[in-house]
Amino acid sequence: MKKPEDQYRISRSLALFIYHYDDLRYFLTLKSHKLFQHHASDRKQRLNKHLNVIKIKRRSECEA
Repeated sequence: MKKPEDQYRISRSLALFIYHYDDLRYFLTLKSHKLFQHHASDRKQRLNKHLNVIKIKRRSECEA
């Protein structure tokens, strides 16, 4: 049985992988540095939000 920490680690690394893959895909299709910079900061905010949600879920699971 997986521990909550393992589940957190998997979902975090998956989120990071998707985040980087998506940035690379956008960079290759847009080829415009300014647009890419804007896109990257937007992605970073969304990634942080996603990771915070995972942390909150993990905390509530540990307390339960």
